[in-house]
Amino acid sequence: MNGVVSFCFDDGFAASTRTTRRIFDELGAKATFAALAAPGGSVDPAHQGAAFVDWGWWRETVAAGHEVAPH
Repeated sequence: MNGVVSFCFDDGFAASTRTTRRIFDELGAKATFAALAAPGGSVDPAHQGAAFVDWGWWRETVAAGHEVAPH
């Protein structure tokens, strides 16, 4: 791969976050994810009732070489 492209994926919604990591893993690329520390405490209507990945999944993501940063 030539060059660098930067994307940041926010919040940690379960379906899109898992799909994003799978695609990046298949391409041999690394992603940066911005995780909500306590999504259940968010007042954002988009977060209400949404499914989020858990901290075990985030630890696996870091172990796979991706970056996880606080949102």
